[in-house]
Amino acid sequence: MLNWFSTKEVERFADDLASEFHRRFPAAEIAREDPQSESRLRGARDLMMSRTQVFSERHKLNIFKRAKLANTLKWKLRELNYDEKTTDSLVYEVVRIVTLIRTSR
Repeated sequence: MLNWFSTKEVERFADDLASEFHRRFPAAEIAREDPQSESRLRGARDLMMSRTQVFSERHKLNIFKRAKLANTLKWKLRELNYDEKTTDSLVYEVVRIVTLIRTSR
């Protein structure tokens, strides 16, 4: 029961996820509209989603932990200067993956 509220691992994962995304696709590149930049965005996004899938399959995330993951990821991305549209889109995809994996169990 005590593990139900333990979110340190989820917070650490969200921080790592945002940092890795930022390393692969810095916020300053969002304004660029060239094919190389779009390709890097897709690659960074795909890596984020695959890491999320693996994490979700290995950890049992209850509703509290899913909410903590979404909130931590959102604010970490905002701290890294991503705009609201990009942040919301990425967080939505992460939550979608986590929820689908949770319901498939």
